[in-house]
Amino acid sequence: MQAIIKRRIAAAIRGAFVADAASMGTHWIYDPSVMATTVSSVEAPEFRNPPSPKYYSKDEFPGHYEFGMLSPYGEQMLFVTEHVATMAMTSKDLNGGTMSEEMFQWAKTFGGRPDAAMKKFMENMETNKKPWPDCGADDHEAHVY
Repeated sequence: MQAIIKRRIAAAIRGAFVADAASMGTHWIYDPSVMATTVSSVEAPEFRNPPSPKYYSKDEFPGHYEFGMLSPYGEQMLFVTEHVATMAMTSKDLNGGTMSEEMFQWAKTFGGRPDAAMKKFMENMETNKKPWPDCGADDHEAHVY
């Protein structure tokens, strides 16, 4: 792969993590009037301190969701990024079976807020014994692997 393409991929991944952390403090705020009263400036809402996510907090999930940290979606993205990088560095084939097993192990010790898709994934892997490719949630959100 050309060096310029590798740099662009790395920059896009870094940008995704920064964007996730920057927006974590205002997750779940969809009403513009609520957003306007939550942030000091609608022109610069990023990195709200203290974060005000409605469904997760550093008190409920110690070690997660403090100022500047990743959201639950960013944490899942970090797992996927690390998994893909590990497969590439070890010249192993990237496949859904391996990734789903490793994500299952990761999710057992995650400690952050599991979303509905992760809960269904865990249920499918643990209780329903549904391996890849049937382990994912029946969900249309972008992060459902």
